[in-house]
Amino acid sequence: MEEAQRNRRDRDLTVLLPVFGALLFLPPIVRLFTGPVTLFGIPLIVLYIFSVWALLILLCLRLARRLHLADPGERR
Repeated sequence: MEEAQRNRRDRDLTVLLPVFGALLFLPPIVRLFTGPVTLFGIPLIVLYIFSVWALLILLCLRLARRLHLADPGERR
Protein backbone atom coordinates (compact mmCIF):
# COMPACT_ATOMS: atom_id res chain seq x y z
CA MET A 1 0.00 0.00 0.00
CA GLU A 2 2.79 2.40 0.87
CA GLU A 3 4.53 1.78 -2.49
CA ALA A 4 1.33 2.55 -4.40
CA GLN A 5 0.84 5.72 -2.38
CA ARG A 6 4.40 6.88 -3.10
CA ASN A 7 3.97 6.09 -6.80
CA ARG A 8 0.75 8.11 -6.90
CA ARG A 9 2.45 11.03 -5.14
CA ASP A 10 5.29 10.94 -7.67
CA ARG A 11 2.81 10.96 -10.56
CA ASP A 12 1.08 13.95 -8.99
CA LEU A 13 4.44 15.71 -8.81
CA THR A 14 4.87 15.23 -12.57
CA VAL A 15 1.86 17.51 -13.01
CA LEU A 16 2.87 20.04 -10.36
CA LEU A 17 6.51 20.45 -11.36
CA PRO A 18 5.87 22.22 -14.71
CA VAL A 19 3.24 24.43 -13.06
CA PHE A 20 5.69 25.34 -10.30
CA GLY A 21 8.37 26.03 -12.91
CA ALA A 22 6.05 28.27 -14.90
CA LEU A 23 5.20 30.22 -11.76
CA LEU A 24 8.88 30.84 -11.09
CA PHE A 25 9.26 32.42 -14.54
CA LEU A 26 6.30 34.79 -14.26
CA PRO A 27 7.25 38.47 -14.60
CA PRO A 28 6.34 39.53 -11.03
CA ILE A 29 8.79 37.01 -9.61
CA VAL A 30 11.49 37.54 -12.23
CA ARG A 31 11.33 41.31 -11.68
CA LEU A 32 12.47 40.75 -8.10
CA PHE A 33 15.89 39.89 -9.51
CA THR A 34 16.26 42.79 -11.95
CA GLY A 35 18.50 45.68 -11.20
CA PRO A 36 22.14 46.66 -11.34
CA VAL A 37 23.20 43.87 -8.94
CA THR A 38 25.90 41.48 -10.11
CA LEU A 39 27.44 38.42 -8.55
CA PHE A 40 30.92 37.51 -9.80
CA GLY A 41 30.29 39.92 -12.68
CA ILE A 42 27.09 38.15 -13.79
CA PRO A 43 23.77 39.99 -13.54
CA LEU A 44 21.50 38.58 -10.84
CA ILE A 45 18.63 38.06 -13.31
CA VAL A 46 20.80 35.77 -15.45
CA LEU A 47 21.85 33.76 -12.41
CA TYR A 48 18.23 33.42 -11.31
CA ILE A 49 16.93 32.25 -14.68
CA PHE A 50 19.68 29.69 -15.25
CA SER A 51 19.56 28.48 -11.63
CA VAL A 52 15.81 27.88 -11.79
CA TRP A 53 16.21 26.20 -15.18
CA ALA A 54 18.95 23.87 -13.88
CA LEU A 55 17.00 23.10 -10.71
CA LEU A 56 13.91 22.15 -12.72
CA ILE A 57 15.98 19.85 -14.94
CA LEU A 58 17.51 18.13 -11.92
CA LEU A 59 14.11 17.70 -10.25
CA CYS A 60 12.65 16.24 -13.46
CA LEU A 61 15.57 13.85 -13.76
CA ARG A 62 15.19 12.67 -10.17
CA LEU A 63 11.44 12.27 -10.54
CA ALA A 64 11.80 10.36 -13.81
CA ARG A 65 14.26 7.95 -12.22
CA ARG A 66 11.93 7.35 -9.27
CA LEU A 67 9.01 6.68 -11.59
CA HIS A 68 11.11 4.37 -13.76
CA LEU A 69 12.28 2.37 -10.75
CA ALA A 70 8.75 2.21 -9.32
CA ASP A 71 7.28 0.63 -12.48
CA PRO A 72 9.11 -2.67 -13.13
CA GLY A 73 6.65 -3.64 -15.89
CA GLU A 74 8.10 -0.98 -18.18
CA ARG A 75 11.64 -2.35 -18.09
CA ARG A 76 13.09 -4.19 -21.07
